[in-house]
Amino acid sequence: MQNSQDAVNKPAPDFEVKDINGTVYKLSQLKDKTIVLNFWFTSCKPCIAEIPVLNELVDENKDVVFLALAADKEDRIQSFLKKHSFHYNIVADALKIAKVIM
Repeated sequence: MQNSQDAVNKPAPDFEVKDINGTVYKLSQLKDKTIVLNFWFTSCKPCIAEIPVLNELVDENKDVVFLALAADKEDRIQSFLKKHSFHYNIVADALKIAKVIM
């Protein structure tokens, strides 16, 4: 993994992910869009605390693509979502993507 400072002001490498609803996102196909990547996991207390604010951002910015790249497997996320509403497009088991981007 590279130093995160090395990635500042540089384009992210292309990647493709599928969210828990089956929608596929390929970074190169979102070229003209604003994309927000949120890295999180279900037992992260600060991650949970920020969800209401992030939901507001999603609701206020319909032209932005919001991707929540979760470290957890999909079954754990589905269980989490029964208690917590999260409006982002959630990608499960996304640690490999985090390693590519960082």
